[in-house]
Amino acid sequence: MAGQIPQAIANRFADLGPYLSGDKALDYPNLAAIPTVAWEASVFGGALRGLPMPQPIPGDIVPYYRQDIFDANGWTPPGNARDFHDFCVDVTSPRNRVWASENMKWLASKMFGVLPDQPSYWRQENGGLVHKLETEEYVEALEWARTLYTAEVIHPDAVAVAGDPATRFTAGESLMWFTGDGSW
Repeated sequence: MAGQIPQAIANRFADLGPYLSGDKALDYPNLAAIPTVAWEASVFGGALRGLPMPQPIPGDIVPYYRQDIFDANGWTPPGNARDFHDFCVDVTSPRNRVWASENMKWLASKMFGVLPDQPSYWRQENGGLVHKLETEEYVEALEWARTLYTAEVIHPDAVAVAGDPATRFTAGESLMWFTGDGSW
């Protein structure tokens, strides 16, 4: 969380530690099954200020696809990075002004498990800190994104960072797109 949110939580939310520590936790046996790492996201100002979400947080990286066009062609959305790449190569047709996708760099990060942005872009590894740009996951995501650009399946205006991606998506020029904030 960015900005003043962590400080606001630390100042306004109660410390749940006294209610859930030691023998008091026996009143809540299901909480013991939640992994320790899930609890860490609920600690603010050195105290437990909320209950964890034990499942992975999907974040705001949600690619959209033109279901009407997919249905009309009998396509299904790709389920992994290799299928995504192959699908993009198969459906892109610059002659018909159709590209498989807009920029998918954030999807690449999510697919390959790249660490998020600040403040969590470091991890401990072998007794030291490793920045997300130094991880194998980052290199894999970057290489996968590069293959999309090399295959020219990204809309050229997305490559040039020009125009409106929503307009291209709505017009069917780009078949897959994400807003980056999940708001579209």
